[in-house]
Amino acid sequence: MKNTYTNEFSRSAALAGALNRPGIEIIRYGLVIVLLWIGGMKFTSYEAAGIAPLEMHSPLINWLYVLMGQRNISDLLGVVEIALGIGIALRYVYPLVSGIASLLSVGMFLTTLSFLWVSPESPPCRASSC
Repeated sequence: MKNTYTNEFSRSAALAGALNRPGIEIIRYGLVIVLLWIGGMKFTSYEAAGIAPLEMHSPLINWLYVLMGQRNISDLLGVVEIALGIGIALRYVYPLVSGIASLLSVGMFLTTLSFLWVSPESPPCRASSC
Protein backbone atom coordinates (compact mmCIF):
# COMPACT_ATOMS: atom_id res chain seq x y z
CA MET A 1 0.00 0.00 0.00
CA LYS A 2 1.37 3.39 -1.04
CA ASN A 3 1.58 6.23 1.38
CA THR A 4 -0.79 8.83 -0.15
CA TYR A 5 0.39 11.53 2.26
CA THR A 6 3.91 11.36 0.85
CA ASN A 7 2.61 11.49 -2.73
CA GLU A 8 0.43 14.50 -1.98
CA PHE A 9 3.29 16.24 -0.20
CA SER A 10 5.70 15.64 -3.08
CA ARG A 11 3.11 16.95 -5.58
CA SER A 12 2.56 20.02 -3.44
CA ALA A 13 6.30 20.57 -3.14
CA ALA A 14 6.70 20.24 -6.91
CA LEU A 15 3.88 22.70 -7.50
CA ALA A 16 5.37 25.15 -5.00
CA GLY A 17 8.75 24.87 -6.68
CA ALA A 18 7.21 25.49 -10.09
CA LEU A 19 5.26 28.54 -8.90
CA ASN A 20 8.05 30.07 -6.83
CA ARG A 21 9.92 31.78 -9.66
CA PRO A 22 6.87 33.19 -11.48
CA GLY A 23 5.47 34.36 -8.14
CA ILE A 24 8.63 36.30 -7.32
CA GLU A 25 8.58 37.92 -10.76
CA ILE A 26 4.92 38.91 -10.42
CA ILE A 27 5.61 40.48 -7.03
CA ARG A 28 8.74 42.28 -8.28
CA TYR A 29 7.16 43.80 -11.36
CA GLY A 30 3.91 44.50 -9.53
CA LEU A 31 5.95 46.62 -7.11
CA VAL A 32 7.64 48.32 -10.06
CA ILE A 33 4.24 49.22 -11.56
CA VAL A 34 3.02 50.60 -8.23
CA LEU A 35 6.16 52.70 -7.71
CA LEU A 36 6.00 54.11 -11.24
CA TRP A 37 2.28 54.84 -10.91
CA ILE A 38 2.47 56.52 -7.51
CA GLY A 39 5.67 58.32 -8.46
CA GLY A 40 4.01 59.69 -11.57
CA MET A 41 1.04 60.88 -9.54
CA LYS A 42 3.36 62.94 -7.33
CA PHE A 43 3.69 65.39 -10.24
CA THR A 44 -0.01 66.35 -10.06
CA SER A 45 -1.17 69.24 -7.93
CA TYR A 46 -3.90 67.05 -6.42
CA GLU A 47 -1.36 64.57 -5.04
CA ALA A 48 0.99 67.34 -3.89
CA ALA A 49 -1.82 68.90 -1.87
CA GLY A 50 -2.89 65.50 -0.55
CA ILE A 51 0.48 64.59 0.93
CA ALA A 52 1.26 68.11 2.24
CA PRO A 53 -0.26 67.54 5.72
CA LEU A 54 1.78 64.36 6.10
CA GLU A 55 4.99 66.13 5.09
CA MET A 56 4.38 69.12 7.36
CA HIS A 57 4.01 67.00 10.49
CA SER A 58 6.69 64.40 9.83
CA PRO A 59 9.96 64.91 11.70
CA LEU A 60 11.74 63.04 8.90
CA ILE A 61 10.36 65.15 6.03
CA ASN A 62 9.38 68.46 7.66
CA TRP A 63 12.78 70.10 7.19
CA LEU A 64 12.65 69.25 3.50
CA TYR A 65 9.12 70.66 3.27
CA VAL A 66 10.27 73.94 4.82
CA LEU A 67 13.32 74.08 2.55
CA MET A 68 11.65 73.20 -0.77
CA GLY A 69 7.92 73.86 -0.48
CA GLN A 70 4.90 71.71 -1.20
CA ARG A 71 5.14 71.30 -4.96
CA ASN A 72 8.92 70.81 -5.16
CA ILE A 73 9.00 68.17 -2.43
CA SER A 74 6.19 66.31 -4.17
CA ASP A 75 8.12 66.41 -7.44
CA LEU A 76 11.27 65.19 -5.67
CA LEU A 77 9.38 62.29 -4.11
CA GLY A 78 7.99 61.44 -7.54
CA VAL A 79 11.48 61.37 -9.05
CA VAL A 80 12.73 59.18 -6.19
CA GLU A 81 9.84 56.72 -6.50
CA ILE A 82 10.18 56.48 -10.28
CA ALA A 83 13.97 56.01 -9.98
CA LEU A 84 13.48 53.24 -7.41
CA GLY A 85 10.88 51.55 -9.61
CA ILE A 86 13.20 51.61 -12.61
CA GLY A 87 16.09 50.43 -10.45
CA ILE A 88 14.11 47.42 -9.21
CA ALA A 89 13.01 46.63 -12.77
CA LEU A 90 16.66 46.38 -13.86
CA ARG A 91 17.13 43.14 -11.92
CA TYR A 92 18.52 41.13 -14.83
CA VAL A 93 20.50 43.95 -16.45
CA TYR A 94 22.11 45.48 -13.35
CA PRO A 95 21.51 43.27 -10.31
CA LEU A 96 23.54 45.51 -8.00
CA VAL A 97 21.46 48.56 -8.94
CA SER A 98 18.30 46.53 -8.34
CA GLY A 99 19.53 45.44 -4.92
CA ILE A 100 20.40 48.98 -3.90
CA ALA A 101 17.04 50.26 -5.18
CA SER A 102 15.30 47.52 -3.21
CA LEU A 103 17.07 48.51 0.01
CA LEU A 104 16.32 52.19 -0.56
CA SER A 105 12.68 51.26 -1.18
CA VAL A 106 12.53 49.65 2.26
CA GLY A 107 13.66 52.96 3.76
CA MET A 108 11.08 54.83 1.71
CA PHE A 109 8.28 52.51 2.82
CA LEU A 110 9.33 52.77 6.48
CA THR A 111 9.34 56.56 6.19
CA THR A 112 5.85 56.40 4.72
CA LEU A 113 4.71 54.15 7.57
CA SER A 114 6.09 56.65 10.09
CA PHE A 115 3.38 59.06 8.93
CA LEU A 116 0.84 56.88 10.73
CA TRP A 117 2.28 57.85 14.11
CA VAL A 118 3.08 61.52 13.59
CA SER A 119 0.26 62.79 11.40
CA PRO A 120 -2.64 64.65 12.99
CA GLU A 121 -4.83 62.93 10.39
CA SER A 122 -4.01 59.52 11.83
CA PRO A 123 -6.91 57.30 12.82
CA PRO A 124 -8.47 58.64 16.04
CA CYS A 125 -8.19 55.32 17.87
CA ARG A 126 -4.57 54.58 18.62
CA ALA A 127 -3.43 51.58 20.62
CA SER A 128 -2.80 53.64 23.76
CA SER A 129 -6.19 55.40 23.69
CA CYS A 130 -8.53 52.55 22.67
